[in-house]
Amino acid sequence: ITGATGAQGIQGLQGVAGATGAQGPIGLTGTTGATGPQGIQGVAGTNGTNGTNGADGKNTIAKTTIEAAGANCTTGGIKIEYGLDANNNGTLDVSEVNATLTKYICNGAVGATGAQGTQGATGPLGLTGATGPQGIQGAAGSNGTNGADGKNTIAKTTTESAGANCTTGGVKIEYGLDANNNGTLDVSEINAALTKYVCNGAVGSQGIQGPPGVGIPQTISQNGSIITLSDNGGSFSLNDADNNPNNEIQLLNISNDTLYLSNSNSVYLGSLISLNNHGMKNYTIPGNYSFMVPNNVNSIIVEIWGAGGSGGNGGLASDFRGSGGGGGGGSGGYRKLLLNVTPNSTHNVLVGSGGENSSGSNSSFDNYISNGGSRGGDGQNRLFNTNGISISGGTAGAGGNPNGSNGIAGTGTNGNGNSGGNGGKGGSISIISIGTAGNGGTGVSTIGQVGNNGTNADFGCGGGGGSGTVGYNGVLGGNGGNGGNGAVIISW
Repeated sequence: ITGATGAQGIQGLQGVAGATGAQGPIGLTGTTGATGPQGIQGVAGTNGTNGTNGADGKNTIAKTTIEAAGANCTTGGIKIEYGLDANNNGTLDVSEVNATLTKYICNGAVGATGAQGTQGATGPLGLTGATGPQGIQGAAGSNGTNGADGKNTIAKTTTESAGANCTTGGVKIEYGLDANNNGTLDVSEINAALTKYVCNGAVGSQGIQGPPGVGIPQTISQNGSIITLSDNGGSFSLNDADNNPNNEIQLLNISNDTLYLSNSNSVYLGSLISLNNHGMKNYTIPGNYSFMVPNNVNSIIVEIWGAGGSGGNGGLASDFRGSGGGGGGGSGGYRKLLLNVTPNSTHNVLVGSGGENSSGSNSSFDNYISNGGSRGGDGQNRLFNTNGISISGGTAGAGGNPNGSNGIAGTGTNGNGNSGGNGGKGGSISIISIGTAGNGGTGVSTIGQVGNNGTNADFGCGGGGGSGTVGYNGVLGGNGGNGGNGAVIISW
């Protein structure tokens, strides 16, 4: 049995070194050590020779085009193409486009409608554009329901004593609608606003004494070959000198206030004197009429008034200076005729309408015409930024033929005028006028105020011109007044 190991003994002396053994295998590579500090920089070497310059590069060009909505941009956008300008012409040609660089900037999706913005201030009125072409005429509308029959206009004439209405007397003419259709103008039917007066002229100087006149015979007497007609104040005798019944007056007869002189073979003078067969017919409402000559009437007096033209409009103002006033309308023409007619014959009557922003229309009796008056010209507009430039008034409307009178031209303003021009007065018929011409509107000096209108006329006279105004944003001038309607008056 081996016993327990004893205690370590004392180390012995070192022995003689043995021979070097064979080299062992290479050990594993150790971990890399930390980098040492930077060494001192060496002396700079000599510069090398410059290299040869390279060829110039080409410019890059971009081109933008609109991109329609589609695969590239759902809501459309812009297409941007790039490429080198190979031919140096400054344009990106199709062959130069580099498709790989093409980009798209697309519009965003349409957003929801925003809230209504606050309305901006009204801008200045633009210049009037050129008149567009005539539109295609629309289809004719259906006929409306017939209106109720209108009432006839009746006139009544009475003698007007000398006084406030007529200094030397004259004739009072009253008009009105025959409301009860009795053919008479009753007191309750008189329209006082239409009452007119045809006054006698001033008394002329005393004329030369004429020969004694012969009154309407009251008695007829015969004494032998002498036949005497007497009015109890004077007498006229016929002498049957040769008692020849074939060449002298043999019979005198008074019947119904008509004196007939005849022999046995023929009537020498029929209807010499007619006392009670007279009257008057007035046409004053525009339209076509038919007039029938009464029984036993062989001649008539016809007076024809053409309708008056309207006044021109005042000019528009777009600056702080005045525009021109409109010209007055011309009156209608006037003629008076004495015509031989046949009892119970019919004749055409036309009454013209007064101009409403237009010339008046003609009036006529058969082929006898009185022309309507012309419309007055519009006042010149005052356009923006025209300070220092004079503005003219509208031209006067011409009077109708024959005997019509021109209106009065509207007034203009000078370059620094701060008031619109006045409208011109309408024309009145030069020979005889039973109507009133329209007055022109007074020019406006308040900035921004619309011009004053001209007044309307009646019975063939011209309407007044509208006034000019001052403004800064297209302020309108006054409207011209309407011309008076024409008239035809027949008396017998």
